[in-house]
Amino acid sequence: MIHALISARSYQTQHPQPPLHTALFIEQPLSRFMVLIATVFPPQTTIGYAYSDSALFPVSAVVAAAQKRGISVQTTVVSEESEITKRLATLLPTVDLLLLLPDNRLLNRHTARGIILQAYQQKIPLLTYSESLVKAGGGLALFSTVEEQGEEVAEMVATISAGGVVPPPSYPRKFSVAVNYQLVKNIGLELDEEEKLKWAVMQEESR
Repeated sequence: MIHALISARSYQTQHPQPPLHTALFIEQPLSRFMVLIATVFPPQTTIGYAYSDSALFPVSAVVAAAQKRGISVQTTVVSEESEITKRLATLLPTVDLLLLLPDNRLLNRHTARGIILQAYQQKIPLLTYSESLVKAGGGLALFSTVEEQGEEVAEMVATISAGGVVPPPSYPRKFSVAVNYQLVKNIGLELDEEEKLKWAVMQEESR
């Protein structure tokens, strides 16, 4: 059985039994976000990571992935939605970029607009996991489209149907980059075309 459109954490909590089960995770690997950051931003960039206890990625994993790329991280923990503005007011002046990863308590339909506006007012770009957040005012996003996920699942099915080995659970290989060019220009950034950014990340990952 192939599990698709599922997070790594959700899959692991189900205690699937390989090789009868495998998965294509819905989220991007942290390492890919860090490659994109290293591609777009200059050395000595400091990123901000706000998180709650519902964050998909633990803060220790984010910090470790950043350190592998020589990226500094400032973090803040949010216990309640009412704390978000105060926590970001302290965090944003100390960073060059705000990293927003899946976190239902921190980032949802009630809070997203306020976070985006607060970062924009501080001229801090946002790197997110959602194309819709970029359209709503985020800076750039790293994600896999439904079509890209579907293509990878189809490849897995074809491999298994042909008698091949069931592939292990994995993050998606195929991905896209989205940029809100008007917004990043307004805060003083100039970024390459989306396809060029994607290609640069792919090249770095293949090394």
